[in-house]
Amino acid sequence: MKFIYTLPFLFLALLTSCSEDGIETADKHQVVQEDQTQFESKPLVNDTLYKVPFNGFEFDVEIKTPKGRVNGAMLVLQGWDFPITDWCDSTSLCEEALNRGYILVFPEMGKSVYSENHYAETRLDWKQYPTRKWLRDSVIGELQSEYGLFEEKGNNYVLGLSTGGRGALLLALDLPAVFSGCASLSGDYDQFMFPNDNLYIGYFGVMKQFEKRWKGPENPKQFLLSKNLNVPLYIGHGMKDSVVPYKHFELMKEIIEFVQPEVKVQFHTDSTAQHNYTYWNSEVTNVLNFFEKN
Repeated sequence: MKFIYTLPFLFLALLTSCSEDGIETADKHQVVQEDQTQFESKPLVNDTLYKVPFNGFEFDVEIKTPKGRVNGAMLVLQGWDFPITDWCDSTSLCEEALNRGYILVFPEMGKSVYSENHYAETRLDWKQYPTRKWLRDSVIGELQSEYGLFEEKGNNYVLGLSTGGRGALLLALDLPAVFSGCASLSGDYDQFMFPNDNLYIGYFGVMKQFEKRWKGPENPKQFLLSKNLNVPLYIGHGMKDSVVPYKHFELMKEIIEFVQPEVKVQFHTDSTAQHNYTYWNSEVTNVLNFFEKN
């Protein structure tokens, strides 16, 4: 991993032990000794920005930390080609979540559709953008080993909007031992319903030629049907959404209620909402309350 800048860690037990005078330099980081009783009242790491390589390119991962007590960590995913700053610039998420004690992690995904893999048919200029496998192994794996974040059975959550909502659901299915809750807003869940969509064609090839790919594990609906879902879900959608049709929401609701009715899930619709930050901002408090309740 290539760092842009990293401020000192605040919690000793994550990486190394200190010398008798309280400070010791580890391989990569300076660590300051703290009383073990302060664990829940201190962030694991200060605000940090670093780069993670993928296919010869580098992508930002930004960490924002609360000033006081830490109550959990949240992976925040953006939509297709959205900047990682959009959640903070256009909604109240950062202010509200930090005030509630959440560490926020924003990985840069560019034009990714959170697919598990790239294929020979994937557009060449889109192969530079990260896959979900990279997000799971290189980003979350690195956060676990370097920062002690997103460890199994911790207070960890994943939230995404639009294509990031699709990614959030897939990651919750990938890592049920890591995430305690998942929220997907305006997500797309079944590319098979839209065989002429150029975005899906650009990643998976033409559906008639690669039907198994369109209907298989790369499809959130099919992935959900093959998994024992045990992560509480918040799924929201605007009924006036012209970018990701409301049909995606209806499909997901029908499948979950029929196949896995015991799962903790809250479905929420807005009859006037569109595919924009006005709607996504209106859901911030609902999502955070759902996470804390469950």
